[in-house]
Amino acid sequence: MPRQHIARIHDGLAFAVGAPLRVFWANWINSRTTVRALFRYARARWRGEPLVWLKTEHAYPSRASLGERRRSLKEVLAEMDCLSLEDLEQAEAGLPEGASLGQQLVRMGLLTDRELCEAIAWQQGVPAAWIEPREVNRGVARALPARLTRKWGCVPFQVSFGKLLLASAEPPGEEARRELERFTSLEPTFQLVPRANYEMLVKELL
Repeated sequence: MPRQHIARIHDGLAFAVGAPLRVFWANWINSRTTVRALFRYARARWRGEPLVWLKTEHAYPSRASLGERRRSLKEVLAEMDCLSLEDLEQAEAGLPEGASLGQQLVRMGLLTDRELCEAIAWQQGVPAAWIEPREVNRGVARALPARLTRKWGCVPFQVSFGKLLLASAEPPGEEARRELERFTSLEPTFQLVPRANYEMLVKELL
């Protein structure tokens, strides 16, 4: 847009006259939002519930949106600069039949559990995080039958926007999702966590 057009939009008497009203309106919105946030925080502390992020619902690409050609874990790790190509080829060459390249790299000390989790999450198009057990409501963690969560390797940790968020150390399959949907009216949504974090959640919450 030409500079003179920008000046015409943002300068002038009409724009200046509206400034006090905009200041009042903006302060009213901020004040109301602050009061609501303090109320929600106090209520969550009183009830022992986890706090929920309300401002933005993040959307992660679905498996379908990633296209037919999904990058291999080796390609993802090389792109993330976690390892040199030489290290990756060395680990791949000594990989036992049927073994996971990621776990092989962790065993060799070339990759941390967290780095592997982030790489798989990036490859699969799902979020990854570290979840502290003390921040999870036990009622939410036991929202599904224990036999089911152990079968599919997942732990419910939060309810948000009509979704039941589940922590898992392995990328979930469609079979797991379909079976879980039979036991909850919420949409099962997976989030990858490092294996050590998953084992900690199981030990302290289930």
